[in-house]
Amino acid sequence: MRAFHLRVAEAVRPDWEARRAFYSGDLARRSLEAMRGTSRLVIEGDGLAFGAVLTFFEGERDATLAEERLSPLHAELEPTMRSFGEFRRVVDLTGTVLGAIRVNAPAFGMPALVGAGLSDPPPPIPGQQTAFLTRLRASDRTEAFVHVATAPPRDTWPGATFLGRGVVVHVDRGDAMP
Repeated sequence: MRAFHLRVAEAVRPDWEARRAFYSGDLARRSLEAMRGTSRLVIEGDGLAFGAVLTFFEGERDATLAEERLSPLHAELEPTMRSFGEFRRVVDLTGTVLGAIRVNAPAFGMPALVGAGLSDPPPPIPGQQTAFLTRLRASDRTEAFVHVATAPPRDTWPGATFLGRGVVVHVDRGDAMP
């Protein structure tokens, strides 16, 4: 069963240019390979209020061991991550992909919606031009979803602990997403 890691962080004093440069660079590519990720989606929140990274894995074991597998790159990763500025972690979930719809691979500039909460998210609103939608469940039973569309998704989640609208700023192997 496919697995994921979703990290969402509130931007406190961000350096978005440094973050974008990292994800488009060689070190990010090598880190995705080292952790055995199958694909990655990077989102920036509207008004640059948050940053989100969703990484997919073939299975839960790969997701669980991802940080350990990155240890040979830590000497390079740590200074680069500090160059991003200051972010406060809001959501950090690892778990199972419950389901996904991929009409097209997510692409740079597409609107996105990211949510996490302790209850089931409501279904997407019919008629939206979905490119990619995935529903996730973390090991602590927190539910999450990421919805990428050709127009801003109108989904809502009144019981969410985090819900943010943004835009896709980077995709690795979008055609390999579930």
